Amino acid sequence: MQGRVFGLIGSMYSGFLPPRDGGVRANDRPDTVCVDNGWLRRRVIVGGGVCWRKQSYGQRLGGTDLMILATDRLYLREMTQYDYPALCKILQDEDVMYAYEGAFSDAEVQKWLDRQIRNYAEFGFGLWAVILKKTNEMVGQCGLTLQPYNDKRLLEVGYLFQKAFWGKGYATEAAIACRGYAFTKLNATEVFSIIRDTNIASQNVAKRNGMSIVSTFIKHYRGIDMPHILFSVKAEAELGIGE
Repeated sequence: MQGRVFGLIGSMYSGFLPPRDGGVRANDRPDTVCVDNGWLRRRVIVGGGVCWRKQSYGQRLGGTDLMILATDRLYLREMTQYDYPALCKILQDEDVMYAYEGAFSDAEVQKWLDRQIRNYAEFGFGLWAVILKKTNEMVGQCGLTLQPYNDKRLLEVGYLFQKAFWGKGYATEAAIACRGYAFTKLNATEVFSIIRDTNIASQNVAKRNGMSIVSTFIKHYRGIDMPHILFSVKAEAELGIGE
């Protein structure tokens, strides 16, 4: 995808958003993709007809192609179906998921993973697996996603880590790397983090990521009104150019 990615992302992304029906786009382009339980399905033309080709997303890309970026202690790569057990350790932990009002079911974890794989195919980014270099273990997820806000879409730095790896600075290290990726690789002018008002630890990560509070608002999730804080940092801060 070419062109600049703006902090407030609106109609410029309307043609790239995942289809609501989970698969087929209205224009029936041959390169349509969807995700079904960790498998990437690509709509292709074969012998003048149309078929769906099913293959593992990890197998499709292969090994090192999945890696996005690296820090001193971590590297970030695209998740595949093989990461489902590690993802369950995050999304099915009540303590990790308190800001979401509870742990996810098996089906909700799979839906989350499918959405990230679809985001990789549609946008080239999403929440990535965070791997600890010294053990090659997936300790969390961190990356960039498009989040709705006031009829716009914001480019957000998001992060969730296994409880066993809290307090070690991994979330900050990964978030700073993702901020830099957004500015240098995607040419974003501003990035955000949307955090529940009770999630102090994640708010502190956002602040260490150079962000400041720009707004508060209410999100409706699982039948509950949840106050959230919108954090932001602009590209000028990354370049050291102050006002």
